[in-house]
Amino acid sequence: MSWDCYCTICGGPFEICQFRTIRKAKPADSQHQATDATGDGRERAEEPSSAGEYDSDESDESEYGFGNDVYDEDIITADEARWTRTLSVLGLNPHAAGAKKAFVSGPGRYYDRSIVDVEVGDDPSYPYTEAYRFRCYSPDDDDDPVFPFHRPCYELLAQALTRTDGVETAVKQVGKDALYAAMQSIPHPIRRCLSLDYGFNAKAQEQWWRCMLGYEFVVAPLDCTPASSALLRATIASHSFQPAAVARDLAPKVRNDLFQKLPFEIFHMVLSLVGDNDAVLSLCRASWPVNAALRDNEPFWRSRIRTSLRCLFELHPLIADDHLPPGKSLKGLLLALDALTRPRKHMRGPFMGLANRRHVWSVCEQLVDVYLAASR
Repeated sequence: MSWDCYCTICGGPFEICQFRTIRKAKPADSQHQATDATGDGRERAEEPSSAGEYDSDESDESEYGFGNDVYDEDIITADEARWTRTLSVLGLNPHAAGAKKAFVSGPGRYYDRSIVDVEVGDDPSYPYTEAYRFRCYSPDDDDDPVFPFHRPCYELLAQALTRTDGVETAVKQVGKDALYAAMQSIPHPIRRCLSLDYGFNAKAQEQWWRCMLGYEFVVAPLDCTPASSALLRATIASHSFQPAAVARDLAPKVRNDLFQKLPFEIFHMVLSLVGDNDAVLSLCRASWPVNAALRDNEPFWRSRIRTSLRCLFELHPLIADDHLPPGKSLKGLLLALDALTRPRKHMRGPFMGLANRRHVWSVCEQLVDVYLAASR
């Protein structure tokens, strides 16, 4: 029986994905009259969504024979997703000279049934002098398991584990023995991946990878392209993020609010534990003391950008004081950047790679505590 296994870090594929040009609904079908939101009675043609309007599953099935099990090549091409086909493995060589036993192989390809063919690479702990075929996750014999990954995912994981922005420095600082022990400690009952929350990719991890129409971003390269870098700069330079008008003081109307009684240090400690930006905004709406404390608190929102969008490394230098236009609302900037790079279905455009990076980063953060525990 044949099956696919998946990247230990992102949960994504190593095999070739299916790409086709997907028929969109005809303009006459997708446009209809709608009352203008201004309420002036004029009518306009409703714009199709940014993802385009797709025909039904049945029409896709009749044309291609595979329904929605395909990626739209108008959104991402096979060449752009080619990076997913190259892998390396993290393994253990108990006979390696010295104290460090774990190794990272050279590049390789997926074969079938969790079997990969990899080259030697430059790791001195690699146990062979030529290319070798490994079985990932759960070998049949007494060999120690190996864990396959895309190299860009490994580099991102290294940055998460070491809290270092530079890729080369982060990779050098990773303790491979601790990382191997961490991965081995996580259950992997089937030869496909670890028992982690792989987000959107979990939906596609069937016997073979399922290409899901609308989720093209999960195979987008993780690097920041010139287009996405330019758009980041343009977003930050935009004048649409001005501070909100000063609201009237509602403090006299507050009768009982826990945050009103908290010491300043505890107050900020609590807020630092709120991981979701939407939750912070909800807290601002629910509590006037929180709203008043954060409304013009630029250091808080700058810190929030750096922590909640930690993996957008190209962004951090751009939000320094000497780079930001005067009067810029960092709160508004955070909300815009969070929305533009948030992983979501039917995403398209230059921020797909950064959205996929955030998607993979969420898995990397699940490994951080396990890795740190194994490092002690």
